[in-house]
Amino acid sequence: MGKGFPYFLVIVALSGVLGRLVGFFIPVYFKSIGLTPTQTGLYFAVSSIASIILSLPMGISTDRVKIAWLLTASFLLAALSYLGLIFTETFWVFCTFALAGSFAGRLYTIANNTFFFKTAGDDSRRATGIYQFVMFASIGLGMWLGGMLIDRFTFRFVFVLSLLGNLALMAFSCFLPHNATVEITLDEYRKSVWTPRVLLICAVFFLSSLHYGAEMVSYSPFLKDVLHLS
Repeated sequence: MGKGFPYFLVIVALSGVLGRLVGFFIPVYFKSIGLTPTQTGLYFAVSSIASIILSLPMGISTDRVKIAWLLTASFLLAALSYLGLIFTETFWVFCTFALAGSFAGRLYTIANNTFFFKTAGDDSRRATGIYQFVMFASIGLGMWLGGMLIDRFTFRFVFVLSLLGNLALMAFSCFLPHNATVEITLDEYRKSVWTPRVLLICAVFFLSSLHYGAEMVSYSPFLKDVLHLS
């Protein structure tokens, strides 16, 4: 495994925990302040905008810009996205700040995956297993801790904690090793993307991800209101 990979895993773990402290419980929070399921669905739709329109431009940026800088920017945007949740209960303000969270999530995912492939080294199978384990274990830990903190304190307390945590990660990510950048023309990207094989894979991913919308909007309220879990 390459230089900086262990430190990168620490960033992945902390980010996984912070990203799930409240994300899974947002529909429950929205319901508690009187928002409708339609509004909750619209909020998550807005949160997905970056995934639709910015994936390719952000992918290009990982070739041309230091990935550590992109991760730093993603944590700053993630921190800003919590401001709307902390200081207001107005739906349209939520949606405005959701755009910042949308850009942050897409930028982090693309930069994170690219950094992994650049630092995994020759033993990529072992590195992939460790990376996936750390990522999903931290997500599960974040959901568990988030539930306990919300139950013990308040949603707003966890929003503030998430904001401060992302600011800390912004600082930590500055110490990641810098990768070499390359210049690839847009025409080369176009030739790589607009092929039947790539478009077919994109269509498969699109269809397989449709269930995420229903899960994000409905799953946590279902657990709380139907199964009566705390």
